[in-house]
Amino acid sequence: MFDHDWSVDSIRPIVESCIETFGVERCMFGSNFPVDRLHATYSQVWSAYEQITAGLDDLAQQKLFADNARKFYRID
Repeated sequence: MFDHDWSVDSIRPIVESCIETFGVERCMFGSNFPVDRLHATYSQVWSAYEQITAGLDDLAQQKLFADNARKFYRID
């Protein structure tokens, strides 16, 4: 929401900094939908996260995109 003309490259430093600071064990992805719809589609947001994390191994990606949220919210 802070960057109305955001791109993968403009949010990459923020996402990478969070992962570097907290590690894949303590981060998870989310969105601000439906408010984000003002500046991007849902698939654009998730595609950006996927592009930014493409260099991480499958286990790290699984944690960021699903497992950490399941654990935090106690969803099984």
